[in-house]
Amino acid sequence: MKKQQPDWSSIFNYLKHTVSKEIARQKKSLIVALLFTLIFFSSFFWENLDRSEHLEFPLQKNQSYACLLHRIIDGDTIVADCDASQKQRINIRIWGMDAPEMK
Repeated sequence: MKKQQPDWSSIFNYLKHTVSKEIARQKKSLIVALLFTLIFFSSFFWENLDRSEHLEFPLQKNQSYACLLHRIIDGDTIVADCDASQKQRINIRIWGMDAPEMK
């Protein structure tokens, strides 16, 4: 009985196709894992960014600072024009006031 020789070209093509599909699948998984990691760690940095400039108005006891009220955001935050020369609106949050949010 004569042994049948394997068809090496079809075996090679099968392995090549299977391996290339596996590599492509692993690349996709790696890219997805890297994206999730990037998003996860960037959320910590985004949270710690100081997105607003904190203006200080140093006042002594019984001293006042004149501002023009623009609008009320909620019970403890207002928008006002405090420096007419710069024409800049600022958010003023009143610390220590427990006020409900507006709906």
